[in-house]
Amino acid sequence: LKSPAVVRTPASSGDEGANTRNGHRNPVAISSRTSTTLTIERGNGQRSYGYALIAWAALCSQAVWLAARLTPHHVAGTALIAVAGATAFSWSCGFLALPVPAGAGIREAIFTFALAESLGRPTAIAVAVVTRLTSVAVDLGAAFFSGLPSLVTSMRKARRLATVDAS
Repeated sequence: LKSPAVVRTPASSGDEGANTRNGHRNPVAISSRTSTTLTIERGNGQRSYGYALIAWAALCSQAVWLAARLTPHHVAGTALIAVAGATAFSWSCGFLALPVPAGAGIREAIFTFALAESLGRPTAIAVAVVTRLTSVAVDLGAAFFSGLPSLVTSMRKARRLATVDAS
């Protein structure tokens, strides 16, 4: 059962969110002329945790798949489980390395150090570098596609303004 937490400014009269949905107030615009009301529904964090779990599973699966493909000899299943663990551990250490942007170099060094014996140093380095390049490509793609709608909207507005100015 989700219960919203409502934060109101002193200028709020309380009538802005009078419409109810399932016994809860509907979210009102963050900014209006008369007041500011912000509604935060509890329970949205569960969705975020789910997305994070999927992302971590995909990241670890990619590292395991790369390690299995790049090793010249047959790798034991325990070594592949170690790859998943080293991936999660090295990423966590990279997040905690605050002075280094995105854990650049930290993640790769920890990953390589952890798996140099079981995979071999060249394979561990290759998996670490390919995983880093893949994450950069995914981040750039997400940034591009998340900014694409606003870019299209801005271009349409500019085109309309140019049409109005030309006439």
